[in-house]
Amino acid sequence: MKLHFYVSLICVVVGLAGQIENAYADDVNDFKPVYKLRTDNECWPTNPANGTNSGECVTRSEYQTTTVPVFWEAYEEDVNGKTHKLITYWNYYGDQNGCTTWDSGHADDWEAITVHVVNHELEHVTYWQHNGRYTKAAETVEKDGEHPVVYVGKYSHGNYHDQRSRASADSWTFLTGGYCYYWKDPRGPGETWSPVAQHLDSVGFDDVFPGSTNPNLRSERPHQRTVCREDGGQVLAGIIDGTENTCDRNPNYLQDETMTLQSLFYLDIY
Repeated sequence: MKLHFYVSLICVVVGLAGQIENAYADDVNDFKPVYKLRTDNECWPTNPANGTNSGECVTRSEYQTTTVPVFWEAYEEDVNGKTHKLITYWNYYGDQNGCTTWDSGHADDWEAITVHVVNHELEHVTYWQHNGRYTKAAETVEKDGEHPVVYVGKYSHGNYHDQRSRASADSWTFLTGGYCYYWKDPRGPGETWSPVAQHLDSVGFDDVFPGSTNPNLRSERPHQRTVCREDGGQVLAGIIDGTENTCDRNPNYLQDETMTLQSLFYLDIY
């Protein structure tokens, strides 16, 4: 009798999880980002593989022979009769190469894109890079159908809405750290990546990534993060000030760095 009860309970839990995932399926797939990866990238996206790919700089040819997913999580509220969803897509690189000769980069690079959807209409896109992010109105960004197009930085793997060419003095710019500044990472157009999406739960909570925190274990969920940061980036080796006020990239109504992504739900614009 007890065994039958436990089996039934497990079936109910699994069934509910499946219903929840199915409820998000249309939005997750319809607004999933399309990534543009530079063909001269050194480290390409890969599967986190329970942490076993930590520190692995995957080559383009290795990436092309593997199905590499993105991992999604969502937060939802009904506000004034409308259903608001924040869907965040995480992608993983086993290693991030340095932006200059004296930057060693780091292992385990997790990057993200967040879309804000209202009643199955895309309203905002938040592009994450370094330790910062910025948010754009959906009507102002490039899309492939309904999918926001994301340009990936050659060195930092940060996600941006726009392209940036390499400097004419490319070797000198790399040597002197010019590519380490927040907005100057070369990106696009490159190879198109339209990944499959798996739920973030498929990344194990016990999976260890020494170079970066497992997204499942971060102290704040994406909806608790702000729409931008006045101090995005970092000072590298005490020499290169790679910090920027990313709020300057936002529309005027989203330039308060204390405003969370969840607060997008309560704007009087829908």
